[in-house]
Amino acid sequence: MFVKSTCAACHRIKGKPIPRRTKTAPDLIWAGNKYRREWLVAWLQNPDLLPVGNDFRSERKKRHLALPVDQAKAAGEFLATRKDPRI
Repeated sequence: MFVKSTCAACHRIKGKPIPRRTKTAPDLIWAGNKYRREWLVAWLQNPDLLPVGNDFRSERKKRHLALPVDQAKAAGEFLATRKDPRI
């Protein structure tokens, strides 16, 4: 529920890909293909592990919300299920 309410406010977690220039944050439609669950859980607790991103649009570079361990684990578990079978 947390992912569907809080994360989906900025990230798309379902649907078809759309052009990057129209997004406010990266798609998480296939996060399970792209990220390891363990990495996601660690990053969600400490989003300063990596730079905010290499997006050319500075208005989209905002500090990511840091989650407590229980929410980070729940989000990581859910996002690990978001997979595209073509990948």
